[in-house]
Amino acid sequence: MSDKKRYFRIGEVASLIGVSIARIRYWERHLPFLKARRTRGGHRLYTYEQVQKFREVKRLVEELKVPLKQVNLMLAGKDKQRKKLIEMYDRLGEIEEFFVNLKEIIKSL
Repeated sequence: MSDKKRYFRIGEVASLIGVSIARIRYWERHLPFLKARRTRGGHRLYTYEQVQKFREVKRLVEELKVPLKQVNLMLAGKDKQRKKLIEMYDRLGEIEEFFVNLKEIIKSL
């Protein structure tokens, strides 16, 4: 995408990924790699790459229930390490779902 927008304001980021502005601020405080640039007026500006990171954070926190400390290690780490940890949490989610389904089957017997 050659005409990608260079910077996004906090409201745009929140809208793009489907969370509140307060959630963006919270994640920024706890995940240093998401620290925004600031305008002279103090407004936050995020890069396209940071928007993508926010999407990843949302997925990890909301879908996979990964604690923020782990998210920080996962996304601030090296690519190979990061991929392995994300795969691990994906697999744990699948296993958890399996046991929930198994529990329901046992209840119905």
